[in-house]
Amino acid sequence: MTTNLVEPINSVLNKTWNLSICAPVKSTYTRCNALFNQRGREIAAMITSDQVYAQVLDKAMEDKEK
Repeated sequence: MTTNLVEPINSVLNKTWNLSICAPVKSTYTRCNALFNQRGREIAAMITSDQVYAQVLDKAMEDKEK
């Protein structure tokens, strides 16, 4: 991920430049919706497995303990 906000947005909208304004809006909505649903499933799995912290944080805490 870059620090420039335009780069990731351009990668999402790259295929829709020649279309009407509805196409990029729908494309952005569809992509965000898919990512939101994916993250929701990940969080639901973490909650059902009684995981308290995110995997990244668990790994960082294990590394510190070592």
